[in-house]
Amino acid sequence: MKEDMVVAIVFDDDAPRVPPPDPVASWFDAYADRVFLTPPMVLCPPRTPPEECVREVIMGINPGQVLTYGHLASIIGTHPRAVASVLRANPIPVIVPCHRITGARSLGGFSSGLERKVALLLW
Repeated sequence: MKEDMVVAIVFDDDAPRVPPPDPVASWFDAYADRVFLTPPMVLCPPRTPPEECVREVIMGINPGQVLTYGHLASIIGTHPRAVASVLRANPIPVIVPCHRITGARSLGGFSSGLERKVALLLW
């Protein structure tokens, strides 16, 4: 968190536990209870126009729903590999739910590992 803005979420099982600020902690507590809220905290702004387009679409994907890289690419007028590149660089997974984008015939990737992607999709 930087000046009241979420700039990154890192999944590292070996990292020391640092409690997040209240709005972030409250959002994750609600998420853990399967109450899916619009993030109340300020998120770091998209760094590029393609990231802005991708973020706008994926923030509208409800829990339990997925889109494929190809479908998302067709919505924003780009190539699926460009979508994958933007998602790979997503600094705030879960809040910006990049795990809800899958391949047409596979899960695709996830910066924090496929086990976490599966767990988030099944959540």
